[in-house]
Amino acid sequence: MLTNLKIGLLVSLVTISCASKKTVSSSDAKRTLEEKYAALVGVAAKSDLVEEFGNAEWCQSKEGGAETCRFYRKLASKWIGEKREKKSYDTFDELIADFGSDGKLKGFKANAQR
Repeated sequence: MLTNLKIGLLVSLVTISCASKKTVSSSDAKRTLEEKYAALVGVAAKSDLVEEFGNAEWCQSKEGGAETCRFYRKLASKWIGEKREKKSYDTFDELIADFGSDGKLKGFKANAQR
């Protein structure tokens, strides 16, 4: 037989467990990326982004030694729909980063899908 204390503890654990599985929306994930990298403009180098995302998918050289690179990090595949009509999509973080001739992050465009 469960006592009131044990029932209360069990309810608390279930509540905490459910709250920790909160899904992050695409717009929240994008905003997080934008806030993080806005603080790194003028400071971060390409190697800093490679450290976080892995090698850039592509880079395009510009005049005067500037460069634009696409960084993409696949997080998972999500499945939606019923058995026969199941479809998947990738969840990801993406950054199109502009680097100045000094090699520092000059600007970026963030995107995320959850």
